[in-house]
Parts: sequence; structure tokens; C-alpha cells
Amino acid sequence: MLNYRKTHFDPARLRGFTRIDREGREDWSFDLGAKVDPRHFAVAEEAVLALNVALATKRPLLVSGEPGNGKTTLARVAALALGRVFYRQTVTSRLQASDLLASFDALRRLSDAQGGGAKTPQAYVVPGPLWWALAPVTAAQRGLSPVPELAPLIDPGVRRRLAAKAAVLLLDEIDKADPDVPNDLLEALDESRFTVPETGQRIEPESGRGRDGVLIVLTTNGERELPPAFLRRCVTLELPPPSEAWLVDIAQRRFGADSEHFGLPLYRQVALEMMDLRQRAADQGRRPPGTSEYVDAVLACRELLHESTLRAGDDVELLRILETVLAKGTAAAPLAGG
Repeated sequence: MLNYRKTHFDPARLRGFTRIDREGREDWSFDLGAKVDPRHFAVAEEAVLALNVALATKRPLLVSGEPGNGKTTLARVAALALGRVFYRQTVTSRLQASDLLASFDALRRLSDAQGGGAKTPQAYVVPGPLWWALAPVTAAQRGLSPVPELAPLIDPGVRRRLAAKAAVLLLDEIDKADPDVPNDLLEALDESRFTVPETGQRIEPESGRGRDGVLIVLTTNGERELPPAFLRRCVTLELPPPSEAWLVDIAQRRFGADSEHFGLPLYRQVALEMMDLRQRAADQGRRPPGTSEYVDAVLACRELLHESTLRAGDDVELLRILETVLAKGTAAAPLAGG
């Protein structure tokens, strides 16, 4: 168990967290209730430390790990727990750095010009998620002052609170971007400011935002190596692969600690089958199923199986369900007993 001051992110002082009792570790379960998503998310002590380091150093947090292990959800949990506005951008191979800062709708401007109704260049600026996170007021008006003939844009932030001054920005799957994109973001990440080329306006962070008020979380599945200069500016966290005990604990918190057939016995059986499948998938060089697929497998079994089937110890239908949920694209061989 690590002994340090959790100055910026202390689950013991934040709403929704419950300590997970594991010897020698300080892991946490997060749950804000049935009407709030995500529910029953487990936060490892390594993730708590990484969040504190990122917030203390005011650097982006780069989270790696297997697909389905909760990289994306970690950013949402941090925003919920800290009461911050949450912005998300899913990265694709076509994304450019300007899409994250500010892009320019040249086609619409050309169309307006041909119709004799061209507006000021600021009217065609499209704020990106980093602009919204740093300066939502200027983002809404596309620049440093309003464009009289245009209504303000709607803030895309999720769960926005009137008192929230800070934000969490998630750039999901940054490794899918062209290698130039991370390098093109270096100045904006270092200085929390940038210039809109088409208008020449310098966008500065608003009160409570900037490096102090914006936590940037990036996720990577390791599909492409990120530039060294970019990595040097990040705090890094690698989420560990799930263990059998970790999976069973998550199921207990998600579905209840019932000791009957649809409770602990089912959780353990699904976890055992999943760990076996993970090993076989690794041996074959294929992607192993992750935590999210385990939760789906347990849910499917609880919803679809008859209690009499589990009571009789007939595993055929259970294994067929698990194979449908867990074995997709991971292993060619059927599950044990299938």
C-alpha cells in the first residue's frame, strides 16, 4: 500500500467511492447510483496515484492497457468524482490537430461568398474540444468577441455544473492518429494556449481553466508508437490485466454478493472460463477478452439461463453463452466443455 498525500484526488474524501478490501493494496470501487453511468467501476491504486501525479504536475495522463479494461471510463470517473465538465474526442486516422484546437469551414464560406453573403472569417471557425475545455466562453462565440449575426454555440461538455470551473478532456485512442498530430499539439499542451490561423486570434485559458483547471487524459491501445517528445510531456499509467479475484469482485459490486446460483458461483465460473480463454487467446496471438466483456457475460447468463440449469450443474448452455460473448475474434478453439 502506497503512503502519500492524495492532495488532488483522494477517493476517501470524494463522493461515490468505497474501499475494496484487499491485503496490501488500496483499490476503490466507484458508484454514483443507478441513474448515473458508469456504475461500479473499480479504480486501482496505481490509477489513483497517476491521477494525483498528473494533477500535481499539470501534465496530460496517458493511459495504456488492453481494450475493455476501463481506460476510457477512468477519465469519466475522474470528471464525475471531481465535479468537472467532461469533454471527449474519439481519435481516428483522419483526425488532424486542428480538429482538436480550431478548424475552419472553408466550404461553407465559399458557398456563402458565391451567394453574396460571406461573413467575417470568425463566423466559419469551428472550436475543437481542447478549445472548449480551456475557454468555453470564447469557444461558444468562435473567438474573442461575439459575431453579431450568429447565436452562440452550445457547449458540448457532459454533466456541466454551473459552479464547475475545471474540466476533464479525454482524447480516446490517440495512437490511431497520424504521427504528426501528437507533435502538432505540443505547444497547446505545454502552454494551454494556441492561435487560430484564419483569424490570428490568440486563445487563452479562462479563469479556472488552463493547465491548473484542465486534466487531459489520453488513451492508447498500443497500435502505433507515439513520438518521444510527446511521451516526455505525459504522465503514464498502464492498467494491469484483470485477475480472477478482480473480476469476481467487480461482478459482486455490479450485481450483488448473492451466494445462490446466479451470484458468487456464477461469477467465479465465468471468471475461470474467461481466464482460460485469455490464456488461449494470448497463445494464439489474438486479443484476449477484457473486463467489460466479462461483465457482459455475467449479465447475459443472469438474464438468459434458467436457475434449474445452474442447479443441475449443466454447463452446456452456460458455455455457449460465454462463447458467444467472450470468444468473438479471440480464439478459434471452443471453450472448455463446449
